[in-house]
Amino acid sequence: MSPQTRLYRTFVLDELGHDYVRTARAKGMTEGSVLFKHVLRNALIPIITNIGYNLPGIFVGSFLIEVFFSIPGLGREVLLAVNRSDYPVIQATTVYLAMLTMVINLATDLLYKVADPRVVLR
Repeated sequence: MSPQTRLYRTFVLDELGHDYVRTARAKGMTEGSVLFKHVLRNALIPIITNIGYNLPGIFVGSFLIEVFFSIPGLGREVLLAVNRSDYPVIQATTVYLAMLTMVINLATDLLYKVADPRVVLR
């Protein structure tokens, strides 16, 4: 979690140094308005990208945690299916993870539009 937090902090600090932030402050906007309207809106694009990129890996990691700690769940079932060569279960899990990745990518693209109205979805 800390590498991501440092990365997000870097994105925000990079946006704070741009000319349009200085101009907004010079126009007399409040600090909160500058941070939310100018800085956060532009810093959210790479943050959303990073979260969308890492989220499928978190789900796969939860499978491993289930196996390591003997928690009954999908991860343990996948391991048992691999051990007994149960191909339909392996295929279903693969399709599930592929669909999950596609849904996360779609949600990431839709969140781009919410974060920055200049983004055009075609």
